[in-house]
Amino acid sequence: MAAYTKPAGAGRDHLDINVAFTCTISPDKIGKLIVEIVKYVLYEREQLPMPYDDLKRHVEDVAQSQSAQKKAVNPFLQAKQRKAITSLQGMDAIFSVAQDLIRERKVTRVLLLFGATVLSPVESYLIRVPQRRHGCHSCGTAAGFRRCMLDVLEAFLRVDSTRKAAAASKLTTFLLVRREDVILNLMDVKPGFVVPRKGSLTTLDLALPPCPHDVLEDGLKVWSDAIQDVSTFADEDAPQGCPEEFVWVQCKPVFLTVAASTFVKEAPSDSSKNSLLR
Repeated sequence: MAAYTKPAGAGRDHLDINVAFTCTISPDKIGKLIVEIVKYVLYEREQLPMPYDDLKRHVEDVAQSQSAQKKAVNPFLQAKQRKAITSLQGMDAIFSVAQDLIRERKVTRVLLLFGATVLSPVESYLIRVPQRRHGCHSCGTAAGFRRCMLDVLEAFLRVDSTRKAAAASKLTTFLLVRREDVILNLMDVKPGFVVPRKGSLTTLDLALPPCPHDVLEDGLKVWSDAIQDVSTFADEDAPQGCPEEFVWVQCKPVFLTVAASTFVKEAPSDSSKNSLLR
């Protein structure tokens, strides 16, 4: 179930999507859920010619096909392919690190900026990451995870039917993390960074249901899946209210849009077919 609101006084195209999940998932799956949401946004906002994981498999097929045919690739196309592969490898690294940090409750928000520069994005997505202090690792199944993802997709489909994808050439990913958790070779700290006011902004609030299990802690009964949003201090339009230990970081590298013409699998030539029949 999802609710949609436009913040009062919003001076731009700003939409809040509140997704109340119908199933719960274990804390170690929250990071995976966020990563799958980002992959979905990349495809739906027309930054990829096909879904992320399908594109990676397609890239491997094209590379094997080119190698088997021993055919020289156009240098311009080859340069485009190398840039695209570098972008995909960079996003894989970001996904891996972000998933680990989210599992350890070290990330409170994920920000996706589509546009040529971070100061003037054409479209932005702010994902508020649910935080669990008492994680029940026995609760949550693969079916439950799929149900959570379907809840998100249903919410996005209702929105996407009324909004056209904005033309953008790149995606820049930001995380809100504790300063002590910054990974320097993958992140650039951005002191004083504010979520840009330009372009459209979609804020995604994720609400997981409580876990049916409970535990005893110091003699007190607490819900093991109690959701604690530790990021409530961080008003994205007024970051000066954030405690100093939390900072926005820009993940490296920037993801460049992959065009459909970058990886085209050619049919085997007649000579190749003949060689296979020999």
